[in-house]
Amino acid sequence: MKEWFTDYKDVIAGFAGIATAIGLLATATAIAVAALQLRDQRRLNRATAVYQVQQDARAMAAALLESPARAKAVFGRQPPAGKAAIASVINFYSAVFQLRQYQVLDADTWEPFAKDFLVMFESEGSRAQWDKSKSSFDPTFVADIERRLGP
Repeated sequence: MKEWFTDYKDVIAGFAGIATAIGLLATATAIAVAALQLRDQRRLNRATAVYQVQQDARAMAAALLESPARAKAVFGRQPPAGKAAIASVINFYSAVFQLRQYQVLDADTWEPFAKDFLVMFESEGSRAQWDKSKSSFDPTFVADIERRLGP
């Protein structure tokens, strides 16, 4: 038996090389597939998060705008309904902006949110509320909104 291995050691080494190459190819393929799956899962997670954020924003805005009593329950006093709604919306968009800053949301996702947010400033009362409260927000958020609002 030992003699057989000795006689065919070059053939055996060739087969071992082929098996090693096949193993390396299979491993590289598995790594590439896993990387693609991770990328796709990240996109799916982002889309799910965006959908949930949109749903939460709509529900919060609707609840505060429908009932001043709800605003009182949230804030502990009965603020003017408009101011309560504006403050809640600004806080919400500030949180979404932070998701953008931490790269949970990409620019393509943030832009529709930012455009939605700016619609709120079409009334003078909303803009005045923003001017009063913006100093309590993250400076990068304030700078982004101010840049979008323009002069």
